Amino acid sequence: AFGCENMAFGQWLAWILIPRLQEIIDERGQFPPDSHLAPYAIRELDGHPGQSEVHDVLYAIDKLVKGKKRRG
Repeated sequence: AFGCENMAFGQWLAWILIPRLQEIIDERGQFPPDSHLAPYAIRELDGHPGQSEVHDVLYAIDKLVKGKKRRG
């Protein structure tokens, strides 16, 4: 998941997820049909400083995405 064979989860967040979310917002595009960022973050960031705050943000993104209905 998340290109984990090519980059660390933190790198994926910074270089892939955040720019993609910005693009979706700017273009008023569609969020994916589902999101499981927070559970993945628990595993990947366990023991890292600031992991709780990152988890909280990712949980909010998961909740937002799950609350959106796909257009079409």
